Amino acid sequence: PLTTGNPKRAAPTIPAWPRGPPTDDSHSYTTGSMASATGLPLSIRETPQSVTVITRQQMDDQGSNNIADTLRRAPGVSVQNYDSERWEFSSRGLPITNFQYDGVNSTYDGVYDYGTTSTDMAVYDHLEIIKGSSGLMSGSGDPSATVNLIRKKPTKEFKASVTGTVGSWDNYRTEGDISGPLTESGNVRGRFVGVYQDRSSYLDHYQNTKDIAYGILEADLTPDTLLTFGIDQQDTRSRGASWTGFPMYFSNGNRTNFSRSFNPAADWSRRDFQNQTIFASVQQKLANDWSLKVSLDRKRSQHDTLLASASGGNPDQVTGEGMYMFMGKYKGDQVQNTLDVNLSGPFSLLGREHELIMGFMATRSKQDVPVYGSVYPPVGGSIYDWRGEYAKPNIPRSGQNDIVQRQT
Repeated sequence: PLTTGNPKRAAPTIPAWPRGPPTDDSHSYTTGSMASATGLPLSIRETPQSVTVITRQQMDDQGSNNIADTLRRAPGVSVQNYDSERWEFSSRGLPITNFQYDGVNSTYDGVYDYGTTSTDMAVYDHLEIIKGSSGLMSGSGDPSATVNLIRKKPTKEFKASVTGTVGSWDNYRTEGDISGPLTESGNVRGRFVGVYQDRSSYLDHYQNTKDIAYGILEADLTPDTLLTFGIDQQDTRSRGASWTGFPMYFSNGNRTNFSRSFNPAADWSRRDFQNQTIFASVQQKLANDWSLKVSLDRKRSQHDTLLASASGGNPDQVTGEGMYMFMGKYKGDQVQNTLDVNLSGPFSLLGREHELIMGFMATRSKQDVPVYGSVYPPVGGSIYDWRGEYAKPNIPRSGQNDIVQRQT
């Protein structure tokens, strides 16, 4: 893509693509430039698509700790939860299936999720949303929106913070963030973010914990060469995880009136996610303000799910009988490797200054999915007496499903 610009604009010290300036110290609800839509560092006004930026300041002010809370506050984005763990984000009438991290694409599986919709926002500086089709930078997907999560980067000056949060239903969260130079000259910088959260819920017998560790290093190998290396580990565990909701109508057609705290899940029902991303990039400034960036990402996502939820059927209004269980076992292990190469810079033509970006991206994702299946036994009593107590099923393994996706 080409765009006209100001020929007198100074080149940035570090090439701006693919990230705009950090927002965590700006105290602003916007950013000076973003590159998610075209790869070019344009202002929001210059970007030829409908875009939204949610900054670190806005997330902190609104207490948005996870991606669902963050996207819920974005105009033009709808957030719907299917049960206690699963969320769907949609825009322009279609589900959002394109997620990027620092501009690098990530494979999204809407069936198994692998924890994408449970992502914690502590490690991200800001979030950029491009509404509509964005195949130029994201490849295949739905013409709904692309969500680009921009990670926190090391700072040139030392900074550190520790935050503790206490909320309703035994919600406890501790978050630490430390950043700064690691050498006297400042040519090596680092940042570490750690989070631990343990919470219950307004739902009966529900428990959720998170462990998050994020570390990133930046090194100026030369005045023109920037090396970045980092690792992001997010583990989420839930107990009392429901599978869908519960019926809206009794067997006689009258509306049910379950309490807000009613949890159809068994107390041992679980969805556990483990996500680890190792990423590295080399950014090289070239002659005449051109720059080359090569990025490598390796993401491994695992989910371990054993669900039981008294959600099937329509109960008798008087006796509460007639319900059956949704029970299933699901596991998956997904490994994704992505190579992203971009070359960008200015050039003069017909008396105007232009910018050009060209790049190549290749992604390979493989899922190892053992197949177990589902069972639907009766609840065995009145739903009015339900307290989440139910024997664990023995669901035998019935097969193997391997899924490979490639995109270039």
